[in-house]
Amino acid sequence: MDYKPGWPLLLRGCSETPPTKLARNMSVVQWVMNLPSRSPHHTPRCSTNKEIKLSGNGGNDNSSNSSMQYELQKCLDIPLRRNSSFCQWFGYEVLKAATAEFSSENLIAEGGSNRVYKGILPDGKAVAVKIQKSSKDEYKDFANEIEIISSLKHKHIRPLVGVCVKDYDLISVYDFSSKGSLEEILHGKNKDKHPLPWVVRYNVAVAIAEGLNYLHSEHSRPVIHRDVKSSNILLSDEFEAKLSDFGLAIWGPTASSFLIEADVVGTFGYLAPEYFMYGKLSDKIDVYAFGVILLELLSGKRPIRFENHKGEQSLVMQSQ
Repeated sequence: MDYKPGWPLLLRGCSETPPTKLARNMSVVQWVMNLPSRSPHHTPRCSTNKEIKLSGNGGNDNSSNSSMQYELQKCLDIPLRRNSSFCQWFGYEVLKAATAEFSSENLIAEGGSNRVYKGILPDGKAVAVKIQKSSKDEYKDFANEIEIISSLKHKHIRPLVGVCVKDYDLISVYDFSSKGSLEEILHGKNKDKHPLPWVVRYNVAVAIAEGLNYLHSEHSRPVIHRDVKSSNILLSDEFEAKLSDFGLAIWGPTASSFLIEADVVGTFGYLAPEYFMYGKLSDKIDVYAFGVILLELLSGKRPIRFENHKGEQSLVMQSQ
């Protein structure tokens, strides 16, 4: 098969100025940063055996939403029943009480249409409650994410505790990670006050390597995470690292060594060249992103840094 260089999405969004002219005086980093924006919601994602019917009735929003909720709950019921020993349905009132009615004091993260709250369940267990506003595409994505994450069981993968669907809110519940993300520790405002010891950095690297090996080689079906990055690595009180956020994850190919995707998703700075240039998708893109994390652990630098005299600079390019 012949592959033409260039971001696959570029074929969909031609500007008045040819990309080749724009690229002549730019670094590769600058060129990629100027490519058209893309949305992960355009990528076919839900791989459940039973397709979720989300057409609904456009003239009746309440009826349509109720129908979508019902279909989503049926779609999620099978993987949740299969893994009921550690994953369950939560009542909305239980989560509302656990988070003190989703109070601002318990809000620990917010971005886009997502909010994450700290909560305490009736048994005293601390959890992170993630709420995302739904749309047709997000219902499918949510079902795909739950199908995958509920099937995973590894000490270095953040476990799903349960889910809840309430009106237009899609809610997932996870173990609470008290130390926050690796990104916050390496690059946050307290990075110099509380530097991460080298032995902890080493242990984090080993933990994530083991988690990725489980996804790619040890699980019953291979999984490609597609968004391995320092902000998706969470640390416990004992600095035990866990890979989190499987919102972009897909089942890996079994009949071939890679797939070709028209739309590229993930986080720039962690994207493997063969993926963002050609749309070539395999478990190697997770391995590449893991390599970027190793550079972060060793250097303490971000994957993409802005330098006044040079513009956007790639940590990978600087390390070569």
